[in-house]
Amino acid sequence: MTTLLSGRKRTKNLSAIFVLIFAFLFGLSGSNPALAAAKSSFGQGKFTVGRDIKPGIYRSKSVVKSSANCFWHITTTGSNGNEDIAIDNSRGGILTLNLQKGMDIETKRCGTFVKSSLSAPRGTPRTTVGNGVWLVGIDMEPGTYRVDKDIFGKSCYLKIYTAGSNLEDLIAIENYTRGTPSATLEVGEEFYNNGCGTLTLED
Repeated sequence: MTTLLSGRKRTKNLSAIFVLIFAFLFGLSGSNPALAAAKSSFGQGKFTVGRDIKPGIYRSKSVVKSSANCFWHITTTGSNGNEDIAIDNSRGGILTLNLQKGMDIETKRCGTFVKSSLSAPRGTPRTTVGNGVWLVGIDMEPGTYRVDKDIFGKSCYLKIYTAGSNLEDLIAIENYTRGTPSATLEVGEEFYNNGCGTLTLED
């Protein structure tokens, strides 16, 4: 039996001078008229972060079905969609997008995204998950999960990413064609079950 095993960055504070310059440019209140008009949710379409929608973490309002053929694409603002940052034809789940200024986002058939965080609760975490992307510690409990049925006769992938990386910071990936594979997952990770069926948390 094969187990997919999984294995943090400092940012500098803004200087006082920069903060004062920012306040001068946008008013002592720190308000930015364009950003104030930006929305905290979006659906299907193309949007510019900072103009159409506010920067931040966005998550699916509801579970996206694997049959929905959801597609999302993040590109550099001003590149006419030609400079890729991240892209995925999602197999469903509860999607997480980290959208910051300088990015454009296009989505199709993914439903509604709402501004959230990587720690905002979504009810009781699952101990069973199907195909799609899930945030460990929020959508599903951490621990070791195993596929319920032998996957003999088909090919599937189990992937682990750093949470909030737009599925770019890959921690582990494995392709399976038989057996009942498992994955050990930790809080702060995103788990991507691509076609392996149902996985259940082991006791």
